[in-house]
Amino acid sequence: MGTILNTPIKDDIFSLEDVKSGINNLANGKENYIEGYQVEIFKMGKSILIHHHHKLLNLVIKHGFPRIWTQSLIVPIFRNADKIVPSNYRNIMVSHILAKIYGLILENMLSLWL
Repeated sequence: MGTILNTPIKDDIFSLEDVKSGINNLANGKENYIEGYQVEIFKMGKSILIHHHHKLLNLVIKHGFPRIWTQSLIVPIFRNADKIVPSNYRNIMVSHILAKIYGLILENMLSLWL
């Protein structure tokens, strides 16, 4: 019995180039993602994993966004002055790396359409 990743997809929404571009547009050294992965790992393994990411992201757009991708970890970062004042903090949202790639692809596609 095969998994959903082994089933062929017709009429892909995202091209292989879209996925490569999304991975390439991730910022290096900026953040770890919820899963603990760093961007550099995705970029270094791109040539091996790109076809799996391509298939997965096309399945997501056709069958629905995974609920876990909608969750983020909010990390408050202190700026300056009084630590008791909430406005002296900025929030960083740490999310799932595949959700970030998905968003970058959609953002790029929208910018091309507008």
